[in-house]
Amino acid sequence: MRIIHLSDIHFGAANDNTLEILRDKINKSAPDLLIISGDITQNGYQQEFITAEKYFASIPIKKFFVPGNHDMPQWEIIKRLTQPYKLYKKHINQDLEPVLIDKDVVIIGLNSARIVLPHRNWANGAISSMQINKILQIRKKYANHKIILVAHHPINRVIDAPIKYKVFGATAALRAIKEAKIDLVLSGHLHKPAAQKIHDTLFITAPSAASYRARGCKNGYMEYEITPEAIKINEVDF
Repeated sequence: MRIIHLSDIHFGAANDNTLEILRDKINKSAPDLLIISGDITQNGYQQEFITAEKYFASIPIKKFFVPGNHDMPQWEIIKRLTQPYKLYKKHINQDLEPVLIDKDVVIIGLNSARIVLPHRNWANGAISSMQINKILQIRKKYANHKIILVAHHPINRVIDAPIKYKVFGATAALRAIKEAKIDLVLSGHLHKPAAQKIHDTLFITAPSAASYRARGCKNGYMEYEITPEAIKINEVDF
């Protein structure tokens, strides 16, 4: 299985030329699956979602989405509180936490974004006990499969992260990931590529695919080739 992993495109604050390069590279590579780990839009505005929907429609490859903290209304507090994912569900995917089973691979999507948080920075994330139980139950059911977990926020502590971030429930989530022997955990949020191995799990953070806010890193994405024997990882920047 060949996968391209995008994150943090931020339609509304994305470079048009970079988007064209990105689409060309994806279409030429023709992976089996395109994973997008959140922050599809910049402000959660309708026009940003419409642009994103048209863009992804122009890439004829199977897609797997999870939302990020920017995929809710950022400045319209009433809409954020009452209908936070209305536009995401209309233009991207009805399912905020999809699960994909493909031969010997299971991909679990977790929504780590929150409408509000017990913290002044609502851009931070969280993993709940219900989400942790979901990981454990899926591993129990698919004992011999490779399992990939996708969330917007990095659950691990990324060294030299360009921004401060916090994921509530991360300690319990890391214990569950270890117990379930998850093979690969994919995230974004930082706009910086990073890789870390904790026990038997690889944690990969993708760069921003097209945002102007690259935080000192190049735009790009991650590629994975998954076989029963190994997971090969390649970073692509431009």
